Amino acid sequence: MNDFLKFIFSNFGKFIGLVLGLIIALCLLFLGIWKTLFIVGLVILGFIIGKWYDEGFSIKKIIKDFIDSKRENKWQ
Repeated sequence: MNDFLKFIFSNFGKFIGLVLGLIIALCLLFLGIWKTLFIVGLVILGFIIGKWYDEGFSIKKIIKDFIDSKRENKWQ
């Protein structure tokens, strides 16, 4: 068992990719493409909201960054 855990932790990215691929394949088989895409969309939305929460969500900062990016692109 100890060797198995060492193998997983030394190849953690591959292991996570394998598990996610298996989960997506099972969802596609049992739920269909549209329900699976809906679930994936909700997961991505949850990730974005969690990232905003971790970094400190600020509407003012988002608007300021958007305006600044438009000003920079205007002169290019």
